[in-house]
Amino acid sequence: MQSEAGTQSYNEMITSLHKMTKNASPTSFHAFLDSISPRIQRIYTQNIDSLENRFATLATKVPLPLKGPWPKTVQLHGDVHFAVCSKCHWVGPLDPAQLSSAEEMGCKECEVADGVRQVVGKRCQGVGIIRPRVVLYNETNPDAVTSAFPML
Repeated sequence: MQSEAGTQSYNEMITSLHKMTKNASPTSFHAFLDSISPRIQRIYTQNIDSLENRFATLATKVPLPLKGPWPKTVQLHGDVHFAVCSKCHWVGPLDPAQLSSAEEMGCKECEVADGVRQVVGKRCQGVGIIRPRVVLYNETNPDAVTSAFPML
């Protein structure tokens, strides 16, 4: 994000989307995809709501595995329910509370690693920022970079 106000606005939007999608129900189209899933090889979605994960046959994995077998569904624009660290690239569940202030956006994995470095007398390397694992304009899909998935 370009500014603190822009970052705050974005984080508020993601927090709202996170809450709405937790309470949303899959559509009849999701049910249709589930019913035909044995006959299709792959589904690519641009949705970040993760509603397809409510069906076992359509569930994806975040991040995508480096080797097959790959999941039926590939999320091209990410998932509002996952977060990523800008420094260590940790991926895990998104806690919207982490997006409420700059202090809380620090990566806990980086903080632990820095604490260990300081204990053994090494210099601090800094702490990354947690952000939603959602692909914005002009960003590449992180799974296209880290995965050997042939279709991305």
